[in-house]
Amino acid sequence: MAGPGAAEGGAARRRATCARIDRLISLIDRAISRQVEVVRRDPAFAGLEARWRGLEILVARTGPGDTVLVRVLNASWPVVARDLERAADFDQSHLHKLVYDREFGMPGGLPFGLLVCDYTLSHHADAGSADPVETVRRLSSVAAAAFCPAIARAGPETMGLGAADALEMTTDLPEAAAILREDPAYARWQSLRQASDTRFLGLVAPDLVLDRPIDFTTPRGFVADRAPGGHIVLNGAFGLAATILDAYRDSGWFAAIRGAWQDMEGGGRVSGLTPADMGTDLHGLSAQPPVTRRLTDAQEDAMVRLGVVPLSTLYLDTDPVFNTLPSVHAPQAYDTAIATQNARLAAMLQYVLCTSRFAHYLKVMMRDEIGTLADPAVLERRLDDWLRDYCLGNDDADDELKAQYPLRDAGVGVRPLPGRPGCFGCTIRLQPHFQLDDVSTSFQLVAETDDTGRRLSA
Repeated sequence: MAGPGAAEGGAARRRATCARIDRLISLIDRAISRQVEVVRRDPAFAGLEARWRGLEILVARTGPGDTVLVRVLNASWPVVARDLERAADFDQSHLHKLVYDREFGMPGGLPFGLLVCDYTLSHHADAGSADPVETVRRLSSVAAAAFCPAIARAGPETMGLGAADALEMTTDLPEAAAILREDPAYARWQSLRQASDTRFLGLVAPDLVLDRPIDFTTPRGFVADRAPGGHIVLNGAFGLAATILDAYRDSGWFAAIRGAWQDMEGGGRVSGLTPADMGTDLHGLSAQPPVTRRLTDAQEDAMVRLGVVPLSTLYLDTDPVFNTLPSVHAPQAYDTAIATQNARLAAMLQYVLCTSRFAHYLKVMMRDEIGTLADPAVLERRLDDWLRDYCLGNDDADDELKAQYPLRDAGVGVRPLPGRPGCFGCTIRLQPHFQLDDVSTSFQLVAETDDTGRRLSA
């Protein structure tokens, strides 16, 4: 029979075997962790992950029975550009058929309200498009025809920066924009900005930064080493789309999607994102807005003049914010101040979104009148009565009431089209409740002193 020493020896061998197994498991975990990090740091995989995370942000803002539908078109920019370029005109492209013909132009269709394009657009030629300016023009024409604004990432070339240049706090965008005038391709881009269809196109910069949570500590997983720098870059257009969805979910309207209120959500805030932590401080102590760059006021103003939507930040706050929403369109200056102001307002994305929503409803209402014996006066009165239900002339009303009645004034005119019996033309005038866009201030300081240098007044 074995003695006590044999039992103790067997226990020691079991402990040694268990310890060796634990070491081998730890080595396997480290090897798998390194391989996972190699995959996650690959630019192609990081881009794919960013798209799925952006889609998750949008889908999370919808719910069961919600009036918001999110549809996905799996098409790269070279595919979309080739479709737009090869078509005889924009209305012959497959994209136009998907967005306009099958929805907005089809009885019973559900018109698209917003196209979120995970593409980088500029006037600079790339591998995706042989003629980027013409391709962007056709994209904006598709969006305008369907009354469905499109938003995408602004290429650095649109701001006078090279592809390898970074937008830093010290970047002088007005000086960089002066370089654009020497670029022949930018002259065509400026001509494109004069087209009215570009009011339905918005380009956003800079990008968002998303944390990359990873948890493999479940019983069926493995323990992964969290490497530093675990972040991905997301197209800022997803942030704008999230803000638009939040506003529509809260009020069914799009006008109040700019700016931020103290200690309140809503407006132009991009809420629900994880702040970026600085690794040199305690966790949460120096949380920063999750953006790739923080813009100065001068940079924001320069980006607006260049037709780029600036994704800004707030002081001592971690939420990014959209303070202003210019479209690519460059509004013209007219002889009268009122006409110039109207052109400027018509080029702002929030009002383009509002107008598009009314256009969708009016299209359906006019379609239902096909085959009736109504004359232009009857149609005009019917449409005008419908628009008046959304008007509120009280400028002192609160935001909640203005959301229920989003128009300050409206009017409609219906006229028969010459040479086309039974066909009518419709002109609609919408005046929304305006928001404060910017504030210009000036100070004049005067100091007087007597002969002794003593200050008398200031």
